[in-house]
Amino acid sequence: MNIFNVNNKSGFTLMEMLVTVIIIGILVVAGVPYYKDHIERQKAALGISNLRTVVDSIDRYMALHNQNIPNLFSKLDINIQPSFLSEDGSKYNDGNFTFTINSTQGKLNAKRNTDQYTLIYSFSDDTLRCQSSDSNFCHDKLNM
Repeated sequence: MNIFNVNNKSGFTLMEMLVTVIIIGILVVAGVPYYKDHIERQKAALGISNLRTVVDSIDRYMALHNQNIPNLFSKLDINIQPSFLSEDGSKYNDGNFTFTINSTQGKLNAKRNTDQYTLIYSFSDDTLRCQSSDSNFCHDKLNM
């Protein structure tokens, strides 16, 4: 004779399943903004790396051509796929940023394709800064 529960049913109850789904939902809601910020920081780091590569190439160009900043990417000694260049060669798009050489101001701009911010490198004082319509975006999201 079995003195224990006669109906030995195994499995999860509806309440256990609901609690599990709610906990997973809370974790997802808490994690998605952090994940998006992390992805944006990684894209910004890649943009800065590409910007530094272009800056180095421009520095080499300036050393060979009497300190004149080129206005076209096609004049640089870096290998850029033609499909990434604008028709006139004045802009370079890597998929995340659009790079523009401003030879009159001595700056290289890297504008994020989502229009969130622009990375600006100045040749005169060798500085990189971030400009955004949201005053805290560059500091809070990109740590710049």
